[in-house]
Amino acid sequence: MNPAPNHPSGQEQLIDKPDDLLQRIVLTGYMGSGKSSIGALLAARAGWLFVDTDSALEQASGISARSLHAKLGDEEFRQYESGIFAATVANSQVIVAPGGAIVDRPENRRVLEEMKNGLIIFLDAPFDILIDRCLRQESKGHSTYRPMLQYPEQANAQYKARTHLYASIAHWTIDVSVNAPEETLEIIWSGIASRIGGTLQREPQQN
Repeated sequence: MNPAPNHPSGQEQLIDKPDDLLQRIVLTGYMGSGKSSIGALLAARAGWLFVDTDSALEQASGISARSLHAKLGDEEFRQYESGIFAATVANSQVIVAPGGAIVDRPENRRVLEEMKNGLIIFLDAPFDILIDRCLRQESKGHSTYRPMLQYPEQANAQYKARTHLYASIAHWTIDVSVNAPEETLEIIWSGIASRIGGTLQREPQQN
């Protein structure tokens, strides 16, 4: 599956398929890209359910993501996270904001690639901008569990690897470098409002 091309405007031409209904939207992107903030705004606008899978994981386990990760270890934690994600995406009329690591596991990418009646939006921005956002959120006590902030070189390598994966499965890539969540909401809504009854298909890569 080829990455969708980036356009200077940050908004790509979308191709709809009116014989299928759009029932779910998944927002992907690295930490700091605004998946949760934008997802909540989009769900409110659409009148759909919003699920942040980090929050859903904590609600299901009864403990914080940090504590659950320490208890289970990384591999079992990621398996647990994958189960939460697959169950969430199976809902109808839902906006999903998964953790940034969701694309690391092949089974999660398969769920996204095989998802019916859905739209995958990759919220993209340069690494330095995203890390700065995360550090500012952390300083204000508004951050979720982000252990990679302590290892900037490893985080940068992770960002580069994941960016390729995010782009490879996305129907639509939006540059969120400078836009406030409310501005990104309007970009998304302008692209789907007239197509809410249609599935938006990936575009082939332009060489």
